[in-house]
Amino acid sequence: TGVSIAVIDRAGQSMIVTDLGANGRLSAEMVGSLTPLIAAHTVTLLQFESPVPAALAAARAATALGRRAILTPGPMVPISHRDLIGIDIIAPNETETAALLGTTELGDDDAGCIRRLKDIYGVRNVLMTRGKAGATLLWTDEIHRVPAFAVEAKNTIGAVDGFVAAFAAALAWSVP
Repeated sequence: TGVSIAVIDRAGQSMIVTDLGANGRLSAEMVGSLTPLIAAHTVTLLQFESPVPAALAAARAATALGRRAILTPGPMVPISHRDLIGIDIIAPNETETAALLGTTELGDDDAGCIRRLKDIYGVRNVLMTRGKAGATLLWTDEIHRVPAFAVEAKNTIGAVDGFVAAFAAALAWSVP
């Protein structure tokens, strides 16, 4: 029942304003009652637009049930190195990746960055979206690069959400 609205500030920078609505009342304790629902689905897609403890608990529950869990760690909030241990897939963008690694610049070694994320946070797989550079995927210890389509972008708000949702659908449908 939450809502997010994209706005442009006076400097022309986009930002997203979110009101969690009833989603703000989700808790890690509630996730136990959702286990049958999580078990009934191949992929659970989560973001930190829900309370972080609830999102993490749902991701862990899906992974424990042998289901795919994809967690987009945005909007970025401070988390511990222990918070993501055992989660199947995290899907940060470059800014979130830099924040998770405690830096402001990633440099050119996209593969090294996501390998470090995997090692530091104990996740199984990493899908880092890279804007015009596409995406880099660390999947079962192999690096895969997905180029971006050449388009004349008018507004990129929601592009990552759409890409990660398409990735989740591909996993659910077993698309290679």
